[in-house]
Amino acid sequence: MNCPACQQPLPENAIPSCCPSCGQALPQVSTSWKSHLALLLAVVGPSVGTILIASIKSPDLTTGWVLIASPIGGLVAGIILSRVMVKNPAARIVAAIVLIPLLALFCLLSSFFGCALVGGGGVKIGG
Repeated sequence: MNCPACQQPLPENAIPSCCPSCGQALPQVSTSWKSHLALLLAVVGPSVGTILIASIKSPDLTTGWVLIASPIGGLVAGIILSRVMVKNPAARIVAAIVLIPLLALFCLLSSFFGCALVGGGGVKIGG
């Protein structure tokens, strides 16, 4: 990326507030509302889906939804959050590796809470 004022190349991994060559203030990169909406849907989606499926009282479908949607929601949310939080590619990978299991566990626990909130669609694991 080049400085918009002097067209000199900017350092790759650094995110300076001003150009090191000419001293001009650089525009700050902001995240879009789409990434925030996708993060919200990835975190809340498994819980809302569990509430909707548990309300029809189908234990097998509820169990399948919880065990499939929670890891997928955690994976998507971890990737989105690491992309928003960290700009360095190596640190982004480490952040994703740390965040994905934590967010998947959060999605799993919130799905169990959503199932209990409805009155238990009968999530049964192991028999």
